[in-house]
Amino acid sequence: MVAVSRVYLRYHTVKQVLVGVGVGIVCAVVWFAMTSWARRAGLLDFILDHPISQILRIRDLVVEEDLVHAGYERWLAMRRTSKRSQERNDSSQQRSKGKERVQ
Repeated sequence: MVAVSRVYLRYHTVKQVLVGVGVGIVCAVVWFAMTSWARRAGLLDFILDHPISQILRIRDLVVEEDLVHAGYERWLAMRRTSKRSQERNDSSQQRSKGKERVQ
């Protein structure tokens, strides 16, 4: 969308936009390869604990948990909580109806 708008607004030519997209893809692949290698080599903790990394606030944002499983667990916990609150509401309504009958 942005690339198309750059050409449409005549800020760049199609060739410039394509070169920019290509450079972006190459940078992303190189970065991914470097960080994957650092993680496999066990260097990630060393890099993150380095004072320069801490000054620059570099952090690892790769999630190592199974997102599908974690999402299911969160959903299940919310469902259980919802059922408990519904059961409490039902029982309190039944108690209030019982009090109305007695009076």
